[in-house]
Amino acid sequence: MTVHRTERLRVAGNTCYDHLGHGFFLEDGAETENVLEGNLGFRTREPADADRLLPSDGNPATFWITNPDNAVRGNVAGGSDGLEFWYALPEHPTGLSGQQATAGSTWPRRTPLGEFSGNVAHSNAGDGLHVDSGPRPDGTTESAYYEPHVNPADRDSAPVEARFDRLAAYKNRNRAVWLRGEDHRVDGAVLADNGIGATFASDRSVLSRSLVVGETANRGTPYSWDVSGGRVGVDGRSLPRPWDRNFPIRGFEFYDGRVGAEDTAFVGYTPNSLREASGLGFLLANAFNLHPRNYARALRFVDAKRVYLPSPAAGKDGDASSMFVDQDGSVTGTANAVVTANNPFLAAPACLDRAGSLNADWNAYVCEPTADASVAVGTGDGDPAHIKPVRLTRLEDGKVQTLWGSNSDSTSAYSTILPGRDYGVDYAGGTPQRLRSVLFNGSGKWALLSVPYPVRPKVTKWGCDLAGTSWCRGGAATSLADLRAKDRSSFWYDAGAQRLHLKVFAVDPWEPTKAVDWEELKVEPAAAG
Repeated sequence: MTVHRTERLRVAGNTCYDHLGHGFFLEDGAETENVLEGNLGFRTREPADADRLLPSDGNPATFWITNPDNAVRGNVAGGSDGLEFWYALPEHPTGLSGQQATAGSTWPRRTPLGEFSGNVAHSNAGDGLHVDSGPRPDGTTESAYYEPHVNPADRDSAPVEARFDRLAAYKNRNRAVWLRGEDHRVDGAVLADNGIGATFASDRSVLSRSLVVGETANRGTPYSWDVSGGRVGVDGRSLPRPWDRNFPIRGFEFYDGRVGAEDTAFVGYTPNSLREASGLGFLLANAFNLHPRNYARALRFVDAKRVYLPSPAAGKDGDASSMFVDQDGSVTGTANAVVTANNPFLAAPACLDRAGSLNADWNAYVCEPTADASVAVGTGDGDPAHIKPVRLTRLEDGKVQTLWGSNSDSTSAYSTILPGRDYGVDYAGGTPQRLRSVLFNGSGKWALLSVPYPVRPKVTKWGCDLAGTSWCRGGAATSLADLRAKDRSSFWYDAGAQRLHLKVFAVDPWEPTKAVDWEELKVEPAAAG
């Protein structure tokens, strides 16, 4: 069923069965105010390469939605070789619609959501609800950030929450829900028997008032070859990923952020001899830093391990920075306690000194409330392979974080830190001449970074020379003690030790009492003389 350059059409009560490629198909991204209601789509098949109308048919969706300004309610999708409900939002309409004069004024990735409610997604190879991976003009897809605004043409206009209501998603091999963007809410969902319940690659997004079940009494019907090959659960049930019987199932994965789960029950996440299980966890083998204020609130657990965090994978900076805040104590028993990966660098020294701070069953530290922030250390020159890994050392207790960046070409590396402390920064191949240091997710906080630097430096913020321009309102410090006393970003260069000390302070340079989201200092060699 193709809906092409059509508005206010009602598609209701139809069945789409045993079909190749996308099923109910809003083609270009110019289709708005349509209603897809009470439809059934099942056995969505991946076509052979020669039979694909679009490259994305290789990951077919039962419902392919290219503009959010439509109503999708009361539909059922099951048994897809790919996805069930895919919000594949282009930046602007594609295809023939992309050739129209009005195409550039249509912004699907910033358009408010019309309606998504009461839909069912089950038994598919990918995600039940997938909001990401938008089409390019050539038909291939790219990572797509969905951030609805009051005026889609004006990114600075007020944000609008996209609310995905009452989704029922079960027995999906990958995830029940994957979202990328900002200001999303999944509310009133029932998610059961999925590999993972929900993952939000998002900011300001939340799972609320929902029920998430790890394993129900419905053991499914495994394929005969999985039974004969021993690729079933300990009770003979079908597994989300029979090729990986040890895969740890999780209800809600923290990722990116700031995201949270609230007013939600997790049921039936019980570890067994085959695999771990937990209501809360993190995206596995993650190279990207997470927001230190990701949170849980008003959660309930029934026959469920609350948390399990596998030990950080080698070279994955995100794993090594994983943490969330238990705002009301419903996870840990202590309001605002911090749960971190099994990485002593994330835990405050006082927490490390406390017996029992490492919860062995969760493989996680549980620490008293702390004020956390994130830091980025990077370079403006030098071969990324030469300068990595970068080592951050918390100087008060010697705990080390080794960073590799998000990929092999990364010129910056990110980590969660405890602000208000001193850190040593060391590059494996020696300090590059040009540096950048950023403190973010830490409004009103500061960190002091010390790095070897063999020549007299020039340090700037917002293009302003801290040592040479009075209107920078920071200035160079005269000593380390003077630097510590500064109430805004500054630096001190120890020429004898050839060491540069940077104080990165996330406050407005013109109004020091006003906190800002981030602050950046850049370093390069000073001009001769």
